[in-house]
Amino acid sequence: MLSKLFNKAKKKKSSNDDELNKIMKDIEESEKKEELFQQQQQRLAEAKQEEKAGNIEKAKEIYTELAYKGTEDVTPFLRLAILYRKEKNYDKEVEILDRGIYVFENEINKERLDRVKKLQQLEDRLEKAKELQQKNN
Repeated sequence: MLSKLFNKAKKKKSSNDDELNKIMKDIEESEKKEELFQQQQQRLAEAKQEEKAGNIEKAKEIYTELAYKGTEDVTPFLRLAILYRKEKNYDKEVEILDRGIYVFENEINKERLDRVKKLQQLEDRLEKAKELQQKNN
């Protein structure tokens, strides 16, 4: 949508081509990110629906896909951790929480307002998961 508007503006004014091309590139990148975000949200909704229907393995499959393909949502990590804890699979719980912490420390925009809060959620849950893991080894 924005790229269509930009193309109209570009046709009218071509004096600053370099600047216009940079703006166009930024718009296209933003549109790709938005499309990816929408796809991830759709997959997340599917996982929640599968979980609610009792299809836990299918839900875990989708959550895992999201956790390892790149997401800026903490939900897949937390839902997997909860499901693994219910199964008393503390090793997998620790593994997915470690992954989530890595993502929020290294891949999420540092300026994102809720980043620290989400990271703290993962760290708190990891602490408890490690305690349970120690008790059961």
